Amino acid sequence: MSKNITSILVAITLGFSLNPNVSHAESDPAGPTQQSSAQTDRPQVESYRRKIVMADSIGGGLLLSGTMLIWGCGNGECNLSFALGLVGFGTYLLASPLIHLSKNNAGSAGLSLLLRVGLPAAGIALTKLGDGGDDLFSLSVLGGAGAAMTIDWLFLAHRDKPIESHIIPMVAPTQDGLTVGFSGMF
Repeated sequence: MSKNITSILVAITLGFSLNPNVSHAESDPAGPTQQSSAQTDRPQVESYRRKIVMADSIGGGLLLSGTMLIWGCGNGECNLSFALGLVGFGTYLLASPLIHLSKNNAGSAGLSLLLRVGLPAAGIALTKLGDGGDDLFSLSVLGGAGAAMTIDWLFLAHRDKPIESHIIPMVAPTQDGLTVGFSGMF
């Protein structure tokens, strides 16, 4: 019974991530708009927050599935739950830094990894110093992981995108001949 529940949870998680009808574009759904000169002077920012949220959701789903299976396993048949938990933890720990690296954002990748290890570890240390129970221990680990993911989503999952120059050669007829020049954004 518990294997069926895990299979359903994994299928739902993968279904959301692979659904072609879900837009993964990071652009404005209203389309391009005219900007004033004050808005175009600011550097453009590329956000990849949705990719990191999706990776964290998949990792969390796998970790939760593995945890749920541990409660129902017996007779030493916990291999699947251990594997799901391990893959989920690895996804939580490494997917976000790898996404940052794929976007040429090494600083955010290092900070993301540091936060994802450091904040739960700090929660564990505070719990042990305060002689907290098992419930407080679990809460501190989840709180640290949640804080690390939230900081990553809100503050690290973007980078300044260099403004590319667009040069278009122009040829225009005039009464006396032709005008040749360039047009575009420099």
